[in-house]
Amino acid sequence: MEEPVSKQDAILIVSRAATLYLVCWALNDLMQLPASALMLSRHANDSMRMYELTSLVSMLVRIAGLFTVAAWLYRCGPGVASYFLPSKKQANSEDGPGD
Repeated sequence: MEEPVSKQDAILIVSRAATLYLVCWALNDLMQLPASALMLSRHANDSMRMYELTSLVSMLVRIAGLFTVAAWLYRCGPGVASYFLPSKKQANSEDGPGD
């Protein structure tokens, strides 16, 4: 009979799955980056320039954020473990006094 999955192994599996999702999302945005840059160059002198620039910068910030969170989840440190599976003490303190 197989042993049940430990809490640490479950946290590792969940964090790696979330990492894979975030990396795929970031790669998808990376593939759209050339099109956004092209659109910015096409609208270099008209009123859409600011919109395209804002869109490109927000995409770059999103890609950086996705890769940063993915790296944090992949390491699966104590912060990740407490995020996915808070201790009973933390869970009780977050409920509030009236709950």
